[in-house]
Amino acid sequence: MSLANYVVTPYWLVWAGWAKDLEWAKTFVIIYMPHIAIFNLTLALIVAPVSITVYAILKRSGYLK
Repeated sequence: MSLANYVVTPYWLVWAGWAKDLEWAKTFVIIYMPHIAIFNLTLALIVAPVSITVYAILKRSGYLK
């Protein structure tokens, strides 16, 4: 996920107008990569258990075969 963030985020920053050029955007992403990784980890720790629980409930209730 961090690799995807490193590849995609600079282009997104330039496209959104938050960065004037691609070099500055890449530098910005490198500086904030620890924060991005912690954010990704936090979401993964929340989304994965919730998804597994929802899947189990739907499977038990018969919505998933």
